[in-house]
Amino acid sequence: MPAKSAAETARAQAQDFEAMFLNTMMQSMFTEIGGDGPLGNSPGTGVWRSFLVDEYAKTFAKAGGVGLADQVYATLLGQQEARSATATRNLVSTR
Repeated sequence: MPAKSAAETARAQAQDFEAMFLNTMMQSMFTEIGGDGPLGNSPGTGVWRSFLVDEYAKTFAKAGGVGLADQVYATLLGQQEARSATATRNLVSTR
């Protein structure tokens, strides 16, 4: 499998960040929901619900989410470009 480019890695990290953000929001939302529904009201409901919410968040982020990943991605690319430009200037000035 070929190595991912810096842009592909940045996109994946931005999407993961958005998924974590959505997970945090949804966990607090789902905490208040009672035991009705497919998971019932057993002692293990909390664990299974957290897995379910985690998958919801990943799926939402992969489908476009709330736009946070796009902003994070743009910021990461900007930082990479700035570092690259600085490294190039430093290389040229040492010659």
